[in-house]
Amino acid sequence: MSRVLDQKHNLSDSHVMLEALAEELRMPLLHIIRGSELALLKADYTQNSLESVRQNASTALNLVESYLLGLQIADKQSGLDLQPTSINSVLYDVMHSLDGLAKQYDIDLQLDVEHNRKLVMANPAGLQAAFLSLTYSFIQANNLTTNDKSKIVRLVAHRKSDRIAAGVYGEGKSISAKQLRAACIWYGKFKQPLNNLSSSSAAGIFVAYKILKSMTSELKTARYNRLSGLSVSLHPSAQLNLI
Repeated sequence: MSRVLDQKHNLSDSHVMLEALAEELRMPLLHIIRGSELALLKADYTQNSLESVRQNASTALNLVESYLLGLQIADKQSGLDLQPTSINSVLYDVMHSLDGLAKQYDIDLQLDVEHNRKLVMANPAGLQAAFLSLTYSFIQANNLTTNDKSKIVRLVAHRKSDRIAAGVYGEGKSISAKQLRAACIWYGKFKQPLNNLSSSSAAGIFVAYKILKSMTSELKTARYNRLSGLSVSLHPSAQLNLI
């Protein structure tokens, strides 16, 4: 009986993630269509117009890969294998993947890893997928703020006591630890469990939460240099450090 219930729970998780993927892909796919139509209408096949389409297509593909990993985790119901991983490199790759999309919304995507020289124990693919989904959600949320000035979304890794804190922060509305816990419980039952942060489902936050939890790490609310966001505490590797 317990096994049957577990299978139903897995199916529910998979169903929720598939819905989340469909919703999250709307924005990059819409921009691919609009960018292509505009280029055809104006017969403008410049490097900039083609690069915009390429960036949105790349974002859509990366999101698909991160959600597929989330689905695999939901089906396996087991933890990911951990190994020494450069969180600095992971955050750099995430910034590089999403920087073009962020610029389209006048969002300044920043990287702050200069205070970290240690590797962490993590699953590299899982960590990249989690932070890609999380950063994408912050870009969406900050894009909906009413400020006329350029918005900031910052990816950060820094030492905090005996751990490495890695997170994504923005200038938009903040959420409390209580709100995050409640949203994780109710995700999949309400369309906008974090409506105080985003008018979308903020699905990327919950995908990141699930992936990080499979690495025995929990996503928590945090603040960094007057910015509010979500952060995870990672164990440093005892074997290697960055030079």
